[in-house]
Amino acid sequence: MDVVVALAPEPLVWLYFSTLGYAATRTFGGAARGWPRPVALVSIAVTWFLIVRWMVEYKREGGNEILVQAYVDVLRTSHYAVSAQLLTWVAVAIVWAHEAPLHVILFGMLGAMSAAFACWIPANASDPRGPAPSGRWIPVGHVAGALAALYSTAKLAPLADPAWAHNAPERAEFSWWLHLLHLILAVPAVLGALWPGQPRVDGRWAYLLLAGAVACVHWREPQGAPGALARWTDCQLSIGTDLALCALLTLYYVWSTTRSVGALLAVAAAMPVASPGAVLAAALAARSARGLRREAATALQARLARAAGAPKGWMNLGLREGACAAGEEGACAALAERLARGAGLEAGDGVLAVGSVPPPPSISHFP
Repeated sequence: MDVVVALAPEPLVWLYFSTLGYAATRTFGGAARGWPRPVALVSIAVTWFLIVRWMVEYKREGGNEILVQAYVDVLRTSHYAVSAQLLTWVAVAIVWAHEAPLHVILFGMLGAMSAAFACWIPANASDPRGPAPSGRWIPVGHVAGALAALYSTAKLAPLADPAWAHNAPERAEFSWWLHLLHLILAVPAVLGALWPGQPRVDGRWAYLLLAGAVACVHWREPQGAPGALARWTDCQLSIGTDLALCALLTLYYVWSTTRSVGALLAVAAAMPVASPGAVLAAALAARSARGLRREAATALQARLARAAGAPKGWMNLGLREGACAAGEEGACAALAERLARGAGLEAGDGVLAVGSVPPPPSISHFP
């Protein structure tokens, strides 16, 4: 209680928790009915219980660098792989969150990412038909921020060994990269609000790039064994809980968008190899790529039409079989006749053609 009393007068503490309370209220209010709210409540309760318990003990021992010391604890070599997987998942989630309201992002950054996305994914991001046009095109600031966050996470790896904890220059470098990482994660949302018209990149390729980058960071992680759960500190348990829930949310997202047991098993098998963040990025790339086959077929059809001498803007190659393959006009006439007969049109029937540009609507009669 003495620690709480000591922290209570701090203006930043009031600002932090008032912002967190507002973001949590808005996020819970927009959550779908059913399991999202209970899961989010469990996530925020467990992770923050562990964080506060660790913080109280740390302050009793006279510590005054809560953020830095907490990350010293969770990024030590024996636990770096677990913590880095959460940080890389967050980097991908921040890009995905360009589709989310600001209060969801604030709740994730100030509270728990798993709690925020447990509320947001089922309500807004599980449409199996794929992303809205705005969802596929990602603001360039979000992609740049995610790549910078991954670089910062990788830079923390050599500094993760607590042997330097009392070495002032190395501790200062660790603190610098740590604060930069948190700043980078916040910048995309602020930049998006201040510059809504910023250039956008195609999510199909941006998410693929992120998947590869996250996998590379994961493969370069120090391979120290995290040890038994009983020996994890409260901070390490908090990070581990958040990561486990984020991994489960990734599996849920894949299932909700594919309804495929095979895809679910493949993703589950890939997570230990490539990390949950890389798997999430790959799943988002696949979602954004829906329609790629149609676009590729259209582009190929246009190229073939030009090669065949079709008029500019005309992509229909017609029905080219037998004698009809002799020319463009005969092939197009053959296709029109085949379609008309397939539709059951008979002599004297008319087809109403309504276009959005001139010529005006007209009726063509089938001979």
